[in-house]
Amino acid sequence: MFNHHVLVIGAGNDRNGFFKTLLENRIQITYVGATYYNNYSHLVHRAIFFDTHDPNMWQGLVSELEEIHNTNPFHAVITLSELDVESASFLAKRFDLPHLDEEAARICRNKYKMRQKLSRDDIPSPLFNKVEKQEEVYAFAERIGYPLILKPTDNGGSVGVTRIHSRDEIDSKYEEVCRSSLNGELIAEQYIAGEEYSVEVIVQHQSVQVIAVVDKQVHSDAGYFVEVGHTLPSLALETTQNTLRKIAIQAVKSVGIDHGLAHVEIKQQNDGEFYVMEIGARAAGDLIPDLINYSYGWNYYKAVVDIALGKHYEPLPDTNSRYATIQFMLGRSSHYVRGFPQMDTKNPGIKDIKYNIRTGDQVKPIKANYSRLGHVMYVSDDKESLRDCDILCQKFSPILKQTDSSEEKEFSSES
Repeated sequence: MFNHHVLVIGAGNDRNGFFKTLLENRIQITYVGATYYNNYSHLVHRAIFFDTHDPNMWQGLVSELEEIHNTNPFHAVITLSELDVESASFLAKRFDLPHLDEEAARICRNKYKMRQKLSRDDIPSPLFNKVEKQEEVYAFAERIGYPLILKPTDNGGSVGVTRIHSRDEIDSKYEEVCRSSLNGELIAEQYIAGEEYSVEVIVQHQSVQVIAVVDKQVHSDAGYFVEVGHTLPSLALETTQNTLRKIAIQAVKSVGIDHGLAHVEIKQQNDGEFYVMEIGARAAGDLIPDLINYSYGWNYYKAVVDIALGKHYEPLPDTNSRYATIQFMLGRSSHYVRGFPQMDTKNPGIKDIKYNIRTGDQVKPIKANYSRLGHVMYVSDDKESLRDCDILCQKFSPILKQTDSSEEKEFSSES
């Protein structure tokens, strides 16, 4: 006997903890997602593998879900996927369930609309310009200088986000960025150098609460942006964290998020100024929910479910009990995986080691989060021990061999 029936539209990677939370609370799960996320099949009661971004198939999916709803009503609609925010908002409204405002969903899924709204409300943001042809990037560069950022307005996971240093790089990378856009729209932005953070937010009954400030590590040596680490609670000064909280709340209200979760990414420039980089109207990814659980002893996913059901969620404890971090492994695209180091996981701080690559696989170019080879998650009673995770990440990185050489060359990939 189930307590509720929940429709999950898109989940992304590493969401086992979410589905297990649903099962532990005796919730029936209907899951809709792309075929490449079929690793959740064993955790759900009904799986519908479907490309929710294909407009030619969308009405067929809606009709199928309506038939299910008519016989076994949904009590909530949840998405954990950046790309499915609009779909989840539409379906929840259609089934007369608690939902994110549809206009807010559209704004959060289009980086140009987001920038426009933040700018109108005087929320600190990089200079920006929508570009429809290459010449408009030249003009933007002449106005603000190099480097600049060129990216699609509608993708996620850092896909297509590219730092441009010269006119020649505009020429060589423009078409590549265009191919990463789902709707064909691009935006050029001022490049902001500095420390990056994410602020995790919950919104219910118009009340906005910050759950956590997370320190973020980003690898960008090749001009692309790959998230390679998250740590919480933040080790930043309390004054810095207070400013981050204040700006995140202002940003969430500006774009109109009135229900659910928000993931706000903010940079502090080297001169001390703060800039809102992105706002996701969905739950945190990259196993940040697991870090919150380890650090505060509080189930983030349970709050996600309670909010979707229109129930009050259990408040976060005032203080953390432990420090938690995750470090991701990177490789070099001219190499392939020869094997893996022997596992020695006696260290009690290690909570998870996972590889996204198998023996014989070619290492992908470091261009987005999908380029990462794996991760190590680590928990400590003191912040000084967090550096152990960097060492462990290098220790457990896959053994790689150079593809174009008969001479074996091993190295531990960067973390």
